[in-house]
Amino acid sequence: MDAHLPDAISQSVMHMLPEQSPPGRWGGRPPISHEIVLRVIWFVLTSGCSWRKLPAGMGCFGETARTRLAHWQELGVWQRMLASILEQRHRKQGLNLEVVILESTHVRALGGVADSAPSPLNRRKSGTKYTLMTDGNGTPLAMISTSANTSDHRCLLPVVEQYPHVKGASGRPRKNPETLYADAGYDSEAARQTIRARGIIPHIRRSNTAHGSGLGKTPVH
Repeated sequence: MDAHLPDAISQSVMHMLPEQSPPGRWGGRPPISHEIVLRVIWFVLTSGCSWRKLPAGMGCFGETARTRLAHWQELGVWQRMLASILEQRHRKQGLNLEVVILESTHVRALGGVADSAPSPLNRRKSGTKYTLMTDGNGTPLAMISTSANTSDHRCLLPVVEQYPHVKGASGRPRKNPETLYADAGYDSEAARQTIRARGIIPHIRRSNTAHGSGLGKTPVH
């Protein structure tokens, strides 16, 4: 895996980052540039390296990058980046927004973090569950995080409510997908009724039935 930030991505998001203040009247060291921090964040997220074990020569300490990552999250920078990327793909007809697919994964929370709890899949070690929603082509649209012991069907509506209103094509942006696919972890009649009430057709595998949603056989275009 290439863990180095492509120049094309860097150039496309730099204008979304907050303006950096120059040194004060009494001088001092200028702040680490956003471009360097962005490359460090990309490296950590794609390589799995911890903030404390960055290779020499990256340009800044991991804690500096982690702090700025959190600050940009508070400012909504990452949501604006995602909206821009989705809009560009939609303009090129690269999205299938009529269909969404849900899946979740568990990540161990070393040392414990917010929203972590004993994971039922990892010998009760502390972890976090990430529920991801993609379009019919597999492009990520939204994600939520919960404690690892949260039932899948309880995550269904919160992530569906994050369905983005993507611009870039003629007409008004969609408010909801037409169809939703999910595995048996989301099997709940209450969840199905809630999804139907939003005008969405749920294809959720029922528990104790053949594994798989049929996505390999069922066209989603």
